[in-house]
Amino acid sequence: MRHVCLGPCPAPLVNMGGRRVGHFSARGMLDTLADMAGASTDANVPLCHVRGRGYEGDVGADGILPDGRGTWTSPDGSTYDGEWKAGCWDGRGTFMRSNGEVYKGEFKAGIMEGRGALRYPSGLYYSGYWTAGNKDGCGTTMYSNGQLELSFHKSGNAVGAGLRLSYDRQTAWRLRDGEKVGVISIDEARRVAEESGLVDGIAGIHDFEWCFVVPPIEEVKGDVYYGEYNAAGEYEGRGTYRWAKGGVYEGDYKAGKAEGVGIYTGPDGSSEYVGQWKANQRDGFGKGRDPEGNAYEGGYKADSFDGNGTLRNADGSVFVGFHFKGNAVGEGVAWLADGQTALRMRDGKRVEQISLEEARRICVERGFKHPFPDQAAPTSRLQRKLEKRRAARDDGGAAFSQPMDTAEAKARAEAAAAALLAEEEEEEEQSAAAAPSKSKRKKNKKKKGAVGGNSSANDATAAVDEDDDVEDAAAAMEQLAVRKDEAGPSEVLAEEQDEARASAAVHESAGASAAAPEATEDDAPDELSCPLTHEIMEDPVILVESSMTYERESIERWLATNDTDPMTGAKLTNKNIIANVAVRSMCRKYKPKV
Repeated sequence: MRHVCLGPCPAPLVNMGGRRVGHFSARGMLDTLADMAGASTDANVPLCHVRGRGYEGDVGADGILPDGRGTWTSPDGSTYDGEWKAGCWDGRGTFMRSNGEVYKGEFKAGIMEGRGALRYPSGLYYSGYWTAGNKDGCGTTMYSNGQLELSFHKSGNAVGAGLRLSYDRQTAWRLRDGEKVGVISIDEARRVAEESGLVDGIAGIHDFEWCFVVPPIEEVKGDVYYGEYNAAGEYEGRGTYRWAKGGVYEGDYKAGKAEGVGIYTGPDGSSEYVGQWKANQRDGFGKGRDPEGNAYEGGYKADSFDGNGTLRNADGSVFVGFHFKGNAVGEGVAWLADGQTALRMRDGKRVEQISLEEARRICVERGFKHPFPDQAAPTSRLQRKLEKRRAARDDGGAAFSQPMDTAEAKARAEAAAAALLAEEEEEEEQSAAAAPSKSKRKKNKKKKGAVGGNSSANDATAAVDEDDDVEDAAAAMEQLAVRKDEAGPSEVLAEEQDEARASAAVHESAGASAAAPEATEDDAPDELSCPLTHEIMEDPVILVESSMTYERESIERWLATNDTDPMTGAKLTNKNIIANVAVRSMCRKYKPKV
């Protein structure tokens, strides 16, 4: 028997994670309907004229209770379409709440029981077995960040062994009662899932391979990370993080936080920062731009301007000077938007107008970067490194703020990790090759000095031994050629022997030079850079009270007008400095003429 009730019809008892969302009872049904519709129970008053919502479908022998197949719509917009029994949802059906929650699966006496899948508006998705409205048995959970979990459940909680897969499906973890206990390979995760029966919960809903397919980025509603992890399951190494509300960070991670060199792009590209990070904050040297169009290049600490830097305002004016906790401190220089009017500044406030020549002089003495191209100082070592990283990012394709499909996201993560690994390996090889053994060079000098020959030839060979480079060896060869022409016949043989030895020295030196390129400032570790100038230090000194190391000239200029440590901000009672001999020795490997 078919029955149409266009008035509001309450739902059977349904437990959505322990919540009762409705009820259905034959007793007093007409009164309930009338109360919800605001109408009397008079059979002559059609409920469709009151609300226009209700049940349509099969009814039982009593002609009242839904029984069979039917569709019901509640006053708040929630709907159920499926099988009924004695007025309750029973069998297979789909329930859609007005807030966006959707359950599709089996019911018993109005409660989720059996196999089914529930999706929340946040993007959280569970498919598996249910008992009395709770997760019970094996099931699969897709989180809003794209990670996938396969677990057994009891009374709604994960119990026993389980698995968790990263968004990019490149990293897997073993679980115990829902907690990560160790990293395993994806191949091992496949084996464990098949052997343990963890995928039984998706049977009839998804196939096995569905678990290992990277979900499209546009379908993931939460924040997403894809990249490298450490053994504890924290972000570590190279990775990319996308915020659901917009914004992307691509760069280095350590212990779950952005740390190292990275690039952040704000929602819709409205802001950007490329530079060094520490504990999820901008820290070190970097270049940033805010949504208002103001741009800053220089030192950062704890997410604020700190140290030597240049601020270009959206109105065209420019300020160069030192900063502490985001505020200008000490002497600085500012230019108005016309670029022809310069001002002396003190603690961010105007002191007096000065000439352009005086402004340039202050920049040179204070180590400020002049903001205009015709007067710009050479780019710093760290700036060159950051520009290379940014150029590589730009060559990678579309801006990070644009959606990426699955293949692109995976390819970009793999390419970024491979590029970083190659860069690190190249730097290690160059560093190792740029530090030849001093004792070996001394032995070679002694050995070459013992070789016989006339005095002119030995002098030339000694020049090769002393300087040990291709240019000096080549010069020695030319000298030998000239002197051989001047020598008598009896000296020719000795001259030719020495010429052969010098030629061998040239080839040996050339081969060593090709195999072991000389270390440059760009190869030096960041720890050898002065925190104020961001350049490799020539005369490093220790500020005794704070134990911080700086370039002597830079820290002396600072201390002349300030009573605080420029990096820590701590008040100084002692301004004494001492030479840092150990650091100076390391710096000289990268600045050999110092």
